[in-house]
Amino acid sequence: MRLRNALGLMCFLAILGCDEDDNSVNDVVVTPSEGENPALSVECSACQNSEFKLNEGSGKLTIQVGLTTEPTNDVKIEAKASDDTEIAIAPADATIAAADWKDKKVSFEISGLEDNVADGDQTVSVVFHAKSDDANYANLDPVAISGTVVDSGNGGKPCTVVCIDDKTLSTCPNGKAGEAVKQTCEYGCSNDKCNDAPQAKCTQSSCKDAMTLNVCDTATGLYTPKNCEYGCAANRCKSQDDKSVVIRFMAANITSGKYQTYDDQRGIHIIKAFNPDIILMQEFNYEQGEHALVEEICGANCHFSTTSHSIPNAIISKYPILSSGSWPSNVKSARNWDWAVINIPGKRKLLAVSLHLHSERNGSELAPLKQKIEAKQKEGNYYVVIGGDFNTKSRGGVRSQFGRMLYVGKDNPNAKDDKTAVPALDKVCDGGEFPVDQNGNSCTSGERDDPYDWVLFDKDLNEFEIPIVVGNRTYNYGHIVDSRIYAQHDELSLIPPVQAEDSELCYGDDWCSERGTRTNMQHQAVVRDIELQYE
Repeated sequence: MRLRNALGLMCFLAILGCDEDDNSVNDVVVTPSEGENPALSVECSACQNSEFKLNEGSGKLTIQVGLTTEPTNDVKIEAKASDDTEIAIAPADATIAAADWKDKKVSFEISGLEDNVADGDQTVSVVFHAKSDDANYANLDPVAISGTVVDSGNGGKPCTVVCIDDKTLSTCPNGKAGEAVKQTCEYGCSNDKCNDAPQAKCTQSSCKDAMTLNVCDTATGLYTPKNCEYGCAANRCKSQDDKSVVIRFMAANITSGKYQTYDDQRGIHIIKAFNPDIILMQEFNYEQGEHALVEEICGANCHFSTTSHSIPNAIISKYPILSSGSWPSNVKSARNWDWAVINIPGKRKLLAVSLHLHSERNGSELAPLKQKIEAKQKEGNYYVVIGGDFNTKSRGGVRSQFGRMLYVGKDNPNAKDDKTAVPALDKVCDGGEFPVDQNGNSCTSGERDDPYDWVLFDKDLNEFEIPIVVGNRTYNYGHIVDSRIYAQHDELSLIPPVQAEDSELCYGDDWCSERGTRTNMQHQAVVRDIELQYE
């Protein structure tokens, strides 16, 4: 009988074949046969219906693992428990030599652990990974076998996460049992969790979601939700005759790795999570090619424009691109200013500009860049969006050059440096009318202390901006996506497939010692939404 994974974590038998109608056997055995692809064979004589059962504190069983085909190199098998407070595995790993692969199987003893807590029966799994210089075995998916640890009934009442009073939360450090620990909640405790920091007082009405308007009472600074029969747009309820479309923009210089590409998927995770309609991308590098990257992040029907430079920009759009081109930078030839005219709904079209300005002399690029954009905009009375990596350390230069054409945003008048924040919050990064993360940080450098990256609208287009809502949070002026901050607030589940380490930064001096484990993303994505009203 071949192995079936009852929990569906991985079906090894999807490759080897499963007899779905046979539920009568009392063991799990996977045996090699002639002509099979490289795989792990797993035998569990004590398993029943593809699962094992262990008594807490006393149960033991043995699982044997072998290979189905001859490897070119030795293969190390690693065994890991889904919950190491419930089961122990010995040894943690074992090696099958290439020379005697056919006759040798390695054995792993699985033991049920006593946790002295009456926490009920627990579902667990043992996951086997193959590691080898043989590429066929090195690239195998892990194989999992699942089972149940039967609770012994020992111990007291399971630990429960609960508000003790309106300021104190009782937590369980190991997630389910043991001594409870008291945690003081800075913003109070309710619904058995610490409350999030309160939102700033409202200054204008805004859409809470597609059908609800948060009506702002400027006297009290509080919102009152109002249902919108025909949907919510910008700061009002729509009428029956409204024509509108939501367009999401993203500035994305979010390459990673030693050579700053999208090959390791980190930046791709972030783009996929937020699904922008128009992407202003920098460092448009992907080993599989430009078309493959565009299809990966935007779909087969998307459009894009780019130019051939060593550090290329791109404009990627779900709407058709009518024309495109590039203006030479007056500072660095490898970083031209790329533009495209996009056929968004309505009579007025959109001029989009993707930028990657020089890291030191960007100030001298702003004036000639403004002249190019103004001249192009007049050709078709276009809406304008510009975005990308400006490499700016303050907002003054951008405001002085583009303040008449674009809405640059207002600084927070109460901003102050906060070196105790994690990461430290400089005054220039403290909120204002700019995209922010969950901590109110509006800076986008890897260290989160410089406003490198921007998405800017002309003043007509800016009138259509709507808040971005992620989970229970509302970002009135756009959002900065930093996976480290999402992990800090336990909100990664809101933005799959993003991983906690995707936005991690490292420097050249520690790259070699930790190569393969560090991400080296030097910027954060900036996201802004509009709901365009059109005729």
